Amino acid sequence: MNVKNMNTPPKSYLHKFKKLLNYVLRSNEFYRKKFKAAGVTNTNQINTWDDFYNLPFTTRDELIKDQHKRPPFGSNLTRPISEYSFVIRTSGTLTGKPFQQPLTPEEFNRFADVMARGYREMGVKKGDVICYFTSSYAYPLFYETSRLLGTRMVPIEDYKSIDFFEKIKYLKINTLHSFPTAIFELIELAQERHIDLKRLGVRKIFTIGEVGGGHPPTKAYFEKMSGAKVIDHIGALESGTFATECTNPNTYHILENLFITEVFEPSSNRPAKKGELVLTSLWRRDYPLIRYRTGDMIEIDNSTCPCGKISPRLKGGILGRTTGQVKLRSYFIFPEEIERTIRQYHEVKEYQIICNKDNGVDNVDIYLEISVTTNKDCFNMLTAQLQETIGFQPKIYPLLPKTLPRFGSRKGKRFHDFRITQGQTPFKISPYRKAIALLLIFVFNWNNRLNNFRKYISVTENITR
Repeated sequence: MNVKNMNTPPKSYLHKFKKLLNYVLRSNEFYRKKFKAAGVTNTNQINTWDDFYNLPFTTRDELIKDQHKRPPFGSNLTRPISEYSFVIRTSGTLTGKPFQQPLTPEEFNRFADVMARGYREMGVKKGDVICYFTSSYAYPLFYETSRLLGTRMVPIEDYKSIDFFEKIKYLKINTLHSFPTAIFELIELAQERHIDLKRLGVRKIFTIGEVGGGHPPTKAYFEKMSGAKVIDHIGALESGTFATECTNPNTYHILENLFITEVFEPSSNRPAKKGELVLTSLWRRDYPLIRYRTGDMIEIDNSTCPCGKISPRLKGGILGRTTGQVKLRSYFIFPEEIERTIRQYHEVKEYQIICNKDNGVDNVDIYLEISVTTNKDCFNMLTAQLQETIGFQPKIYPLLPKTLPRFGSRKGKRFHDFRITQGQTPFKISPYRKAIALLLIFVFNWNNRLNNFRKYISVTENITR
């Protein structure tokens, strides 16, 4: 590339990278072949940041294809395969393709160290009791992290059980770790069972992985309903904990000395302050990820933060996905932008966003779970904001609570684009709920009400057959 990166890290990071590269090039077939094709065969060729920036990118698709060619884990192994004792994987929510990553015992310990450091940054202290709402395959990592921190880990298999809230109080759980989706469901369950979350003793809620905990209106809602302090952080199974939320709203600090962070404008591959995040994890040796294109869109700020920290920070967290941006009519938008708009209104309990074509024209149908007591003006405001966000007026269909899918401890999938891949709307509506929804449309007096009636009847009849 031979351009000066506008986010150049300290020189000490280059020294750390050269040590990593020296280790990797000894036995890692994937990177030896990849870098040899780029003319790099030893660490003596990497002496400046320009040398580093001339190394090729690594992509997830590239690694997945390598795994399919050389199952089960591909050729990106620095140690003999017999030394890899644990496997982690991505959820596959966005791509539909879970990404498997093996860990040696040493890499497992390094992973837990990174996670523990992130939790310390967020204020976890020895003696805290943490409940994780997450997939069970990650529990061993959470256990080791808890051991390093001196905290107690309490796994909960089913937070929807009738005695869940009693368990929180009885086991003295003071910290929850979850996707925002599960926190919304917990609040909903507590309201249904007339339970005051503020009396359970939870003092902190850590959120990750979705629009929610770092979104100021949602954060304020969680804190109001739970009485706990909500702290968002950014991480992935490729990187471990990457950044933690600052005391300044909607700002995240990258953990120092662990990553080389780059940002590129996706279409041109030119360095930028706002673009795709490219990571080199300096702690990953046995399944290395060098100049790894995360697919996450971020905006980086290298100036000193008002809080006093000098580490680079992200403005607004993860803004979207490079592969997730969609074109609707003449407007480009990230689905997360629509979700952030909806999440400003806590009257919406759950939602689904459906993109389709009608006579060759892009349309967006948004299904919202609401209460029959919801104020009409509130939804007129939401309708106006959604039009401003999307660029044109979507069709909005109000539904009664408990109509749309729930996701438990998994990431929620609420955006579906059927313009390219044909599919059936992922929920069904009973005739009773359909009738109530039609009544709500009448009450809320939407624009083009007659067309909405016709379209809604057509859609609901199709998905209930």
